[in-house]
Amino acid sequence: MNHRFSRIGFFVFWLIMTVLMLGLVGLTFGDKKKEKQKPEAGEAMEALQTTTSAAATADEGFQLVEENGFVAVIDQNGTIYEYTDISLSHLPSVLQDEIRQGKRMSSILEVYSFLENYSS
Repeated sequence: MNHRFSRIGFFVFWLIMTVLMLGLVGLTFGDKKKEKQKPEAGEAMEALQTTTSAAATADEGFQLVEENGFVAVIDQNGTIYEYTDISLSHLPSVLQDEIRQGKRMSSILEVYSFLENYSS
């Protein structure tokens, strides 16, 4: 009877070890496949710039204006393109005057650059 239990124990031990090893191999090689599928930061940025450049060509002519004490972006049709949380009072006085008069931006990239620089 002891001989029988030792065979069963040996079989269970190797079965567990095999399952663990297969799981470990799956985790190791599964992560590498996922890493290959993820685009690199440079590729993602390049794709964004290409998309944004195409949009900028189509939507040229933006303006920064004051809307209830905050900066807003108006598109070439005169409609609000985007409201921001940038308070006009927190900007330099020269920039405040430009925005009150309608600061022109030639592309959406220029608008996003401005928003990135002055948003909190």
